[in-house]
Amino acid sequence: MASHPHEFKSAWGKDTLYFWENIAKYAPLLDAWEVANRDDIFNPVGLKRLPFIANSDFHKPKHLYSWKTALFCDKDPEAIKECIRINRDVFITLYRDPRSMLQYGQLEEAQAVPETLVPFYAERMAV
Repeated sequence: MASHPHEFKSAWGKDTLYFWENIAKYAPLLDAWEVANRDDIFNPVGLKRLPFIANSDFHKPKHLYSWKTALFCDKDPEAIKECIRINRDVFITLYRDPRSMLQYGQLEEAQAVPETLVPFYAERMAV
């Protein structure tokens, strides 16, 4: 998978554009392109109709609340890879921390949040 086509101001950032700058050469060799992560969507991926996947940039528990990819295929490694490659029956969705709905006056929805969700993921990740 190729990382998102986005320019960073860090020293390593320009390297993340390599595949994108050489898209004609590498597109046939890559299974998917990162179309979204955290709060960002990378429109150039969608505009070029490349096979995509979201949320490959997951480093901290707070990143649980971000873009997700859903695949409608068998729960089998080869079926998953094929689904991503052909990019059929794939969709992305934005998962937000329901507690953030409090700022919009949606108290009832925010109270329905399972309190074990964040610690469940936090225990399984190196923070």
